[in-house]
Amino acid sequence: MKKKNIIPLLFTAAAIVFEILPYGAKLTFALDGGKTKEELFSYFSLTPYGYANFLPFITAILTCILFIIAVLILFKDSEKLKKAFKILVIIVFALASLSFAFMNLTVTAALISLMLASAWLGAQLIYKA
Repeated sequence: MKKKNIIPLLFTAAAIVFEILPYGAKLTFALDGGKTKEELFSYFSLTPYGYANFLPFITAILTCILFIIAVLILFKDSEKLKKAFKILVIIVFALASLSFAFMNLTVTAALISLMLASAWLGAQLIYKA
């Protein structure tokens, strides 16, 4: 087990912690009189998914898969796992960043994207696959 392989794991774990917080996914509801109300939810909540905001929940599930791959890399130094991590982290980062395009930006969502970008950068520097 190489200690430097823990860096992408830590950033991925931090992203999961931010996804658990109930401040990441934002929904806007229309009220009477043309007013709107915004509510925040965890990325793991199915409420945004039920309102056709699929990206947070899919991002959360894929981040958990990233975490599992990063743990496996700690114990089995496989080039295939490293390559899979680097490819999947790009996909998850793109999904997390795509939520910004829908005017659902929250500070927590930005921190999740930052953690995923840091995990990718750490993987690029450490995993020489």
